[in-house]
Amino acid sequence: MSTHFVTLVPRDPGFVPGPDDQDRGLTLFRRMAPAAEEITLVRHEGVEFFDAGASFEHIACPLCAATLDFGWWSETMTKDYVDVPDATAEPPGFRLRAYALPCCGKQSRLDELLYRGPQAFGRFGLRARNPDLGLLSNDQIAKLGAALGCAVTAVYTHL
Repeated sequence: MSTHFVTLVPRDPGFVPGPDDQDRGLTLFRRMAPAAEEITLVRHEGVEFFDAGASFEHIACPLCAATLDFGWWSETMTKDYVDVPDATAEPPGFRLRAYALPCCGKQSRLDELLYRGPQAFGRFGLRARNPDLGLLSNDQIAKLGAALGCAVTAVYTHL
């Protein structure tokens, strides 16, 4: 049996909603997805990648719209991720530095690339497991973002 997740991730990768906003978001998401097996808060010390699993289809340049090679993206993900904190005492995670894109040579960060299915980078997520609700409407995403105090991206993960 496959598992599906819907995770709401702040668009600002470093943003973590305050405790009251987290509670509001959790309460609202539970009302929107009453059939979900579980709804949880996901918290990371550093910036992590929230991926779409088997729904990950395509990566494109945000500047010229060219399709980006998965090999280049994978190498860049490895370069950008620090699993041992450095001298600045930053936690492990993605640094989201700007890299020259292989298509047009312009600079962009990994979180600025165009992903289909949607992906996100962040320290926080509000996740429903097997919510049985399909795609959230723009209105639902906006309401959940308002409850969390930030704009959010909905990541649909299929495992």
